[in-house]
Amino acid sequence: MSFHDVRFPDDIARGLTVRRSFNTLVLASESGFEQRIGQWARSRVEFELSLQVYNETTIERIRAFFEARQGRLYGFRCRDWSDFYVGYTKQLGSSAWPLGTPHVFATGNGTQTAFQLQRRYESGSTIVNRKVSRPLPTFVPAPFRLWVGGVEQTSGWTVDSSTGIVTFTSAPADGAEIAWAGLFDLPVRFDTDSLSLNLEALNIGATSGLRILEIRD
Repeated sequence: MSFHDVRFPDDIARGLTVRRSFNTLVLASESGFEQRIGQWARSRVEFELSLQVYNETTIERIRAFFEARQGRLYGFRCRDWSDFYVGYTKQLGSSAWPLGTPHVFATGNGTQTAFQLQRRYESGSTIVNRKVSRPLPTFVPAPFRLWVGGVEQTSGWTVDSSTGIVTFTSAPADGAEIAWAGLFDLPVRFDTDSLSLNLEALNIGATSGLRILEIRD
């Protein structure tokens, strides 16, 4: 996959509209009964930069980022400001990140040493896991942290920031829950090869219709 390990500017990403979509095939009979077939096991995240007015500096940053990615050609990181951390409790209006409940993502079997990070969603008895492939291991003040069997592990493991795979030097014990806390980005790409800019006035411009799609990796 052609990918640049850079993040879409956070301050601009805050203004993105976030949409989660599934792809469901609905077959309806003449009598109105339906058969529904899920085409995707998990949702796909989409971002849209609706009509926004920016100053000259911000317009230049958007333009430069788009040029560097060559439209749809190269993927990049983007923060979903509605869902970008687990295991911490973010305090609105504060720079503090108190530790919350570590996020369980795997269970040891006594032999396996490599595990894929997951983001778990629970609703009643239904649990859905989403792959996390772009963690932020060194983010301050909410760094990546890991627990095995309820005990925090400060060494004996590594995490790959480009795959989200956690590798232990020794296999976690059979039945031991493996949990993490930290932040993550999504791998995405632009959904267009064209960038529309409307120059409203001197040193002011507007963008419209810029769409960003999550990449399945």
